[in-house]
Amino acid sequence: MLSGECLLLIEGEERRLRAWDFVHCPPWTEHIFVWQAMGPCLILGVGARRTGRGIRYPVNELALRYGAGVEEETTDPKDAYARFGDDEPVVCPSEFPGVGTPSTRFEAAPLSGGCSSSTGGSQR
Repeated sequence: MLSGECLLLIEGEERRLRAWDFVHCPPWTEHIFVWQAMGPCLILGVGARRTGRGIRYPVNELALRYGAGVEEETTDPKDAYARFGDDEPVVCPSEFPGVGTPSTRFEAAPLSGGCSSSTGGSQR
């Protein structure tokens, strides 16, 4: 967590994350980051999925209580995120690092309600 606060739902538990908290999720750990109107949050996520290993979006009652889960299990990210619509550019608060630099653009991150940054290349 680089800036702000959010709620982490991980393996059926709730954890409040604040700036500079670190979370490691081993493969197949059920987790989701939920923004809760506590102000803006900026999360850096790094992953290394292996081709052919798959992904799973399970039904999770805790995530559904926060409006962040799927109602039917799926292995297709498009199905999991379909109700959130397409990513659209958003204006991020000036306190985020990199805001105002011409080579940085920000876009909405699904489910988090926050912003993610990319510096060129293709969008997600």
